[in-house]
Amino acid sequence: MDIESVRKQNFPPYYHNYTHRDIILYHLGLGCMLEHDQEMLYEGTPGGLQVLPTYAIIAAHPSMYGLSLSEYIPDADMSKGLHGEQYVELYAALPSKGRMISRPQILDIRDKGLGKGAVVIIRTVTTDEMSGQQLAVCEFVAYILGGGGFGSPWPPASRPMSAIAAHSPPRRSPDYTLQEKTSVDQAALYRLSGDFNPLHIDPKVSTSLGYLRPILHGLCTLGISVKLVLRALKLGPASVMSVKARFSKHVFPGETLEVRVWVDGEGKVATFETCVLERPGVIAISSAAVGIVSNNLAPGKFRVHNTNSKL
Repeated sequence: MDIESVRKQNFPPYYHNYTHRDIILYHLGLGCMLEHDQEMLYEGTPGGLQVLPTYAIIAAHPSMYGLSLSEYIPDADMSKGLHGEQYVELYAALPSKGRMISRPQILDIRDKGLGKGAVVIIRTVTTDEMSGQQLAVCEFVAYILGGGGFGSPWPPASRPMSAIAAHSPPRRSPDYTLQEKTSVDQAALYRLSGDFNPLHIDPKVSTSLGYLRPILHGLCTLGISVKLVLRALKLGPASVMSVKARFSKHVFPGETLEVRVWVDGEGKVATFETCVLERPGVIAISSAAVGIVSNNLAPGKFRVHNTNSKL
């Protein structure tokens, strides 16, 4: 496999049309409430409707459907791909309506060994169609089961430092701890933002895959977590420069999320983890952090780091 040719291959762009209604529906799917989040639910709010930065992931995600990964990973079972990690870097505050264009790129394919599958990293670049402004860069890390053994002798791709950092919580008590009980119908509402995988609503499907009942979308858990981090820090969505997270465990709708937040000394990075209170010791989201815009670090500067770290 010529990885450089793969990285340079052009895939069809995805066009995401959306209105205020789509933004409000997305925020409702994350449990936003007028008491705390009016600016995310009402287009008449002074300053306009604000958009959580994780919506950039929603807008870019379908662009990957046009990628034929089986062409590059022999004998892999694409139906058993797992969304392992997510990174998004913001270049500007997301418009509350319009049309976004996302262009996908296969950034890396790492062999995990014969029969152990592979790790695939897809990067998407999203722009606003009307202004042409680049809005966000996303990196989706997926674990593909089966196959493997094809070798990956090429050097790993260059990635942002904040995307590959461990983001381990400090050995001290969190600076902030917030809790939010999800609704038993949370997945039914969240799926209206575009992820209609029956795993999240059909008990027969979830049971066949080894879960007691349908599970909450990982990106829903991430969106709720980012919302709570911003609430703890008393910051708006435009203050976010980046978000990184690893999806470690599933969440059942109706369970209570506890988000623990640690802020670095300069206030530039808020490391967090999301736990499930009903299952002590279960961490749903780990290796997670929100990068904060500051006077010393302007938004939209894509910081790339060449790394040989293993996935």
